Amino acid sequence: MARRPMGSRRGDELSGPKEGTVPFPTRRHIDIEGPHAVRRAREEVRRLVRETAGGDVPPRRTAEDDAALVVSEVVTNAVRHGGGVCALDLAVGPDGLDIAVTDRSTRLPYLRQPSLTGEGGLGLGIVARLADAVTTCAAAGPGEGKAVHVHLRLS
Repeated sequence: MARRPMGSRRGDELSGPKEGTVPFPTRRHIDIEGPHAVRRAREEVRRLVRETAGGDVPPRRTAEDDAALVVSEVVTNAVRHGGGVCALDLAVGPDGLDIAVTDRSTRLPYLRQPSLTGEGGLGLGIVARLADAVTTCAAAGPGEGKAVHVHLRLS
């Protein structure tokens, strides 16, 4: 069976995407650092989710909030443990949002018991609960840091 271009209807193979829709995948890359890194990351993911929500199936209202919370947690950890600098890559496709955050730390994050008296231990658990998939991996070369990948459904 031949595949039709996205946005086309049966018998209208050359129509292309519907007016007002965004062709997939839509990607963003941002290098972020400093005291406003987390806010900037949240703003960017919210903007991307809104931009790609056009068309017939808008995202769940909570999808934008979930995406912002996940990005906040992962970027906070990257800035805190990765030397204050990280990269955020976002890609929206028909199956949802892919988030990748890379930083300079070679230490991979892990789920741990949250501290009742101290700080920390909640972020990765929150991310794991909201996400469809969470993976971590070392960067390509030795000592080059790590990446945290998260996938979220938007509808």
